[in-house]
Amino acid sequence: MIRKLSQDLSSRHFDVTRGKKGCMLSDRPGSLLQVPGFSQEVVDRVGAGDAFFVTTSLFSAMDAPGELLGFIGNMVGSLAVSVMGNKKSVDKLSVMEYIHQLLS
Repeated sequence: MIRKLSQDLSSRHFDVTRGKKGCMLSDRPGSLLQVPGFSQEVVDRVGAGDAFFVTTSLFSAMDAPGELLGFIGNMVGSLAVSVMGNKKSVDKLSVMEYIHQLLS
């Protein structure tokens, strides 16, 4: 269904979030990628999809590869679910620290 919708809409990137399972996306005609989720503790899911969408939209506009879209989108979504409501926004420093933790 992701491949078909991506082709029907003529979109370069087409992402579908899957909660704790991460996301699936198409970034080239016929390709389908699965990117795992990174959430360790879910406090509140509200806003995680919005954070994912905003971030992946910006990276897509910069023509980033699908693997990067899924990785950064899931990183931001993971940070968003670790906070209750809107007490703290996801910022660049938080993302950079989280990436460093994951890759160390």
